Amino acid sequence: MTAETLTLRPTSASVYDRLFDRYLGGLLGAAIADALGWITEFSRSKMELDARGIKRLEDYIEWSKPTGGRFHTYLDWISKGEYSDDTQLTLCTARSLRADGTFDADRFVEELRAWLDYSRGAGAAISAAARHLREDRNARWSSNFYGTPGRGRRRGYFEAGGNGAAMRVAPHALANRRDSSRTLADVWKNSLITHGHPRALLGAVTMAEAVRIIAETEQPVSATQYTRHLADFVGLASVPDEAPVEKWKADWQKATNRPFQDALDDTRREMTSMLRLAGNLTISFPQLLTQLGCFAPGTKGSGTGCVAAAIGAKLRWPDNFTAGVLEIVNTIGIDTDTIASMYGSLVGVSIGSTKIPDRWSIQMQDYEYFISVADALSKIALRRAKENDLRVDVSMSRQREGTDVVELTQDRAVNKNQRVVHGLLGPGWVRAVHDQEIRSGGRMLLVDVVLDSGQSVKFKSHMSLSKTRVRRVAEPPAPFETRQPPLFK
Repeated sequence: MTAETLTLRPTSASVYDRLFDRYLGGLLGAAIADALGWITEFSRSKMELDARGIKRLEDYIEWSKPTGGRFHTYLDWISKGEYSDDTQLTLCTARSLRADGTFDADRFVEELRAWLDYSRGAGAAISAAARHLREDRNARWSSNFYGTPGRGRRRGYFEAGGNGAAMRVAPHALANRRDSSRTLADVWKNSLITHGHPRALLGAVTMAEAVRIIAETEQPVSATQYTRHLADFVGLASVPDEAPVEKWKADWQKATNRPFQDALDDTRREMTSMLRLAGNLTISFPQLLTQLGCFAPGTKGSGTGCVAAAIGAKLRWPDNFTAGVLEIVNTIGIDTDTIASMYGSLVGVSIGSTKIPDRWSIQMQDYEYFISVADALSKIALRRAKENDLRVDVSMSRQREGTDVVELTQDRAVNKNQRVVHGLLGPGWVRAVHDQEIRSGGRMLLVDVVLDSGQSVKFKSHMSLSKTRVRRVAEPPAPFETRQPPLFK
C-alpha cells in the first residue's frame, strides 16, 4: 500500500482509534481523580492533612483509614493510585451494557450483590441498596425500596438524593454517544436501583448528558452552548415510558403520598438554577461551590449540586486536567473524590488519554483493565461488538479454576498465590492475604486478588470473636513486605 492511498483513504480504524483515545481519557481521568481525591474526602480540615505531612496534595500517596462501620472497624490500607467505589461502580456499569449499548438491569443487580464483598469507600445509600438486593431475593431492580436507620427517623430509598448514581453513569453516555434518548432511559433505570430521590435521578441523567454531548462531537463547544444545551435537556427530561419504570413511579407516589411530577418539577428548577450558576464564569470556583451547597453538611453530597460543581469545573478548566483536578481535590470540606471524578470524566473525554499526565496514568490501579474497558465501550459505541467483551464466561472457569474466592475467604481457607474463581468476575490469583484484629473483637480477613480480566479487588470477611475462640486462625503473610499495618489492641 502506498503513502498516497494511506492519505486519501482513511481507514475505519482511525475512527476507532480517535474514539478509543477519548474514551480511555474519560475512564482514566475519572479514576485518577477518584484516587487523588479519596484521601481529602476523609480529611475534615487542612490540619488533618498537615498531620499526614501534606501541605497540598500533588500526587498519589499511601494512606490508611478506619472502615467497616461502628462494630467491624478495621484499617484499610490504600496504595498509590488505588481507587474507591466511584470507579468500582463505573466498571460495574460498563459490564452491565449489552453489545447494542442497552442496559442490562438484572446484570447490574448481580454486580451490586457481588460488589459488597469487595467495596471500598462505599456510600451509605448504595451499600444499603446492595444489601437489600442480597438479603431480599424478591427485590428487583425496579422495586429496591430499602430503609436504613437514621438519626431520630428512618432514612432510606426515597430520601436517597446523593451523587452515588451520577458518579457511575458515564459508560452509558460513551456507549450511546449518538443516542440521547437511549442514554436518558438507561441512566434513569440504572439510578433508580439505588436512589429514589429526584435529586439523585436528575443529577445522574444530567451528568450522563454532559458526558455524551462531549463524546458526540470532536469540535469544542462554547461554555454558553454547553450550559444552554444542558438546561434545555433538564427542562425536557422525563420518566421513561417503559412498563417497569411506570410501575416504579406508581409505587414511588404511593409510598411518598406525592405526585412524582411535582417532585421532578421542583428538582428541574433547582438543577436549571445550578447550571446557570455553573456557567457564570465571573464567579470563582470556591464561590460556586459555596452557592451550590457543596460545603454544607446536609447538601455536600447532593446529586444536583455535585454534578453542577463538576460541570462548573469543566467550564473553568476545559482542557487543563492537572489544574482542574488538583484544585478540586485540595478543596477541603467538599466531596472531593466524586466531584473530581466526574470532572475528570468530562475533561478526559474532551482531551483524550494522551494529554493526561503519564505520572498518574502509569501508576493507576488496573491501568491495563481500563484499556480493555475503553476498547469494549468503543466497539459498542460504533456498534461493532457482537458481545460485551468485559463479561467473563464463568461457567467454564468454575469447572477448571478451583474454589469460589468468596467461600474461601469466609471459610478462612485462602492462601497467597492460590488460584481462585469469582462467580461473576471470573478467575484470578491471590496476591496477598492479611488477617487483622478489629476494634470490637473478632478478625477481618482481607484477600487481594488479581483477576485474569485485569481488575484487582480486595475481598473481605468478618469473623466474630466467639468463632475465633473455637477456631484457630493462622496468620497469613502481610500483603506487602514494606507495609505492615498495626493491629487494634
